[in-house]
Amino acid sequence: MYIPETDIIEKLHGIGPNIITELMVDKWFKYNSGSKRFTNIPIKHFSIQCDAIIIHNDFWHKKLLMNINNKLH
Repeated sequence: MYIPETDIIEKLHGIGPNIITELMVDKWFKYNSGSKRFTNIPIKHFSIQCDAIIIHNDFWHKKLLMNINNKLH
């Protein structure tokens, strides 16, 4: 959930960091409903134009991801 007053995203569900700041974002995307695809957009701030993001690999909870992968195999 995006909180505009603080410019952070808080995790609602799933794996990954509990909060995401703009500095943590690697790529920004806009969803095109006509082509049903996400396209990379040249912005660097959370805004109404942004529908999805990818965070830098360093911010993933690697230990948690390793545990999930071990359980799947």
